[in-house]
Amino acid sequence: MSTPPPSRPFNSASSDARKWSRRSKRPLPQVQQFTKAGRMKSASSAYDGLTQAKDSQKIESTLRTLRRQRLSEYMQPVYIEPMAKPTLQASGDMLFPLMDKVKDFLSGDSQVMLILGDSGAGKSTFNR
Repeated sequence: MSTPPPSRPFNSASSDARKWSRRSKRPLPQVQQFTKAGRMKSASSAYDGLTQAKDSQKIESTLRTLRRQRLSEYMQPVYIEPMAKPTLQASGDMLFPLMDKVKDFLSGDSQVMLILGDSGAGKSTFNR
């Protein structure tokens, strides 16, 4: 006569797993993870996901570096000194550096200086 196996505490999860394993006659995967959709995923696909995450971190880091380089190149001083005419009707050969007139204005007693120009000429940029 054979002796019965020693009794173990009942665990419904392990009991169900053993039944499932016996029914399908396939070994249970040793490591599994739940995906966001609630499906099981094997350890090898989890490793692939980890590798992809590391690759995406490298890509994001490289993109950040390239973005910083592009912005630093963009912020390099490319300043074209604005030129002005004494009046709107004056001819183009009467141009002078606007900064000289502004310095004269600031050193004088005048309180208002009017700067006119076409849209996109750089009036606001000059005032900054």
